[in-house]
Amino acid sequence: MRLESINAGEMLHPMHLRGHTFQVGDSGPRKDTVAVKPKQRVVCDFDADNPGRWMVHRHSAYRA
Repeated sequence: MRLESINAGEMLHPMHLRGHTFQVGDSGPRKDTVAVKPKQRVVCDFDADNPGRWMVHRHSAYRA
């Protein structure tokens, strides 16, 4: 599966995908959180092989 996170705000947003790990781009380490810089987008590929109801959320308490 492919997950695209778009940060339209002015602050860095760490995005977290529960229950799975993903890879950013064509290579690199697998992780469950990625920092999306202001006015940027990040595309993550992952295998949806862990059944259940999982959520994606921002890993910070502040709001932009």
